[in-house]
Amino acid sequence: SFLCNPRTPASVRGSVVRLAGTPPDLRGGDTSPAAAAAAAALVQEIRTSHAGSKVVRLAAVPDYRALLTTSREALDFERRHASWGSLWCCNRPPNGRGPGHIWYDLFADVVPHTDRHSRRWEGPWVPKMGP
Repeated sequence: SFLCNPRTPASVRGSVVRLAGTPPDLRGGDTSPAAAAAAAALVQEIRTSHAGSKVVRLAAVPDYRALLTTSREALDFERRHASWGSLWCCNRPPNGRGPGHIWYDLFADVVPHTDRHSRRWEGPWVPKMGP
């Protein structure tokens, strides 16, 4: 976690709020109207009660699709966040191709889907080098 990094400012490490309970209807990919209302209430709670916190830790993260009302909003959200996760890996990576980037797929839990490199995923995410 970045909170364990000694270079993370103390002002960030000291401004963490933990929300222990997450309503059951926010788990498991539920995008029903009830889940959307519960997710919106959670977002509102974070914005009002924890607005000054630099980090909010959730026991469970709601399905982002419950908060987006149209498929266009979901697509725009996915495109905007597709490149957020990457890391440089290995002088001896598992597939032997040499060092390079691993692009973590933030939407790996949405199966099936297509990642930022136009690779189709039909099952669980695993690290792959390159595009």
